[in-house]
Order: sequence, then structure tokens, then C-alpha cells
Amino acid sequence: MTKANRKVLLLVDNCMAHKNPTSLKSIKLQFLPPNATSKLQPLDLRIIKNFKQFYRKEVVKILINDMEEGRKSNINVLQGIRMAYKAWDNVKQPTIVNCFATCGFVHSSNILTTNDCVQDSEEWLVVKNHFNLDERFDDFVTFDDNVSTTGLITDDDIVDSVLNRNTVDTVVEDEEIENIITAKEAKQMVEKLQIFLEAQEAIPKSAIR
Repeated sequence: MTKANRKVLLLVDNCMAHKNPTSLKSIKLQFLPPNATSKLQPLDLRIIKNFKQFYRKEVVKILINDMEEGRKSNINVLQGIRMAYKAWDNVKQPTIVNCFATCGFVHSSNILTTNDCVQDSEEWLVVKNHFNLDERFDDFVTFDDNVSTTGLITDDDIVDSVLNRNTVDTVVEDEEIENIITAKEAKQMVEKLQIFLEAQEAIPKSAIR
């Protein structure tokens, strides 16, 4: 095989949303065998759960902050994107290497030491006591594991989604407009933050300048 004919191998699971387009020239799709998720898919072994643990931690922080401020919690799309970015950034290399090694993609000697166990934190205990919950933090992380994310779409579903799209787009645009901060508001926030930092004895003055 010449370099010109080489293709990148892309492994794909059997989710119904994943198709096999015939127009690919530089990528070869290799579909994993069905019912092999727990053995052959690194993301499902630990990576996704580890990501969800860090994401749910951010959700808990927002819940606590909203409780302290006395307001109803409402996480918008922008906040979700920021939390997802931070959560993925916290997934460590050993976790990813170990999952790929377990599936046979990496030699077993490359397995690294890691500790992905997340215990009930003080923040979760605050939320747990506030809402009188019996669940552990790990239950909060995995509560939606069995929720279906894909399925067969009927013609009626497609028509309804097209007819309702304009209404949904308008609501999202209005929400984004409400969250825009002006330059004046940003300056006021910076000034308040500087006053707060100046009042903290443990923060070096050089960090305020």
C-alpha cells in the first residue's frame, strides 16, 4: 500500500446514529461487533464515567452557590459548555491509557497508576442534606446511564421538529441576549473583584495588580 492510498482507521460502535458514508476517501470505518461495549470500547469502560464525575462536581458547585444566593438553579447552554470543557480537562492521561490498554489497543505494560474513585465530598453532603437525599455522589453521577439517547425517528417526528425549530431558535436567541454583559458592567465587576481581593489577607498584593 502506497502512502497515497493509506487510510486512517476509525473505530465506531453500533449506535443507530452512526452511518457508513460511501464518500469517505481517507478514512476507513471499522464498526465494532455488537454487544461488545464492556470489552472493546475504552470510553464506556471508564473515560465517560470519569468525565461525568467531574462534570457533576461542577453542577454541585452551582447548586450550592444558587442555594447560598437564594435563587432557583438554572444551568444554560453556555455554562454547560464551560463545565464540560473543565471536566474533560480534568480527565487524566492514566485513566485514558488504562482504558485503551484494557481493550487491547495499548500494551498492558503501559498501564499507569491512577485513582479514579470519587468519594462523597463536602459539597455533595451540603446538597444531600439540603434536599434530604439518600443517594451517594456516585448515584448522582450514574443516574442517567440507562437513558436512551438515540432511537428511530418517524416522518411525523421530522415534520414536527422542522415546524417547531423556529420557536426553539427564538427562545435560545433571547436567552443568549439576556446573558450578554456590557463593557461597563464588566468594568464594575472587575473593580468589585479588586476590592474583594484587597480585603483578603492571605492573597499577596502582587496578585491584585
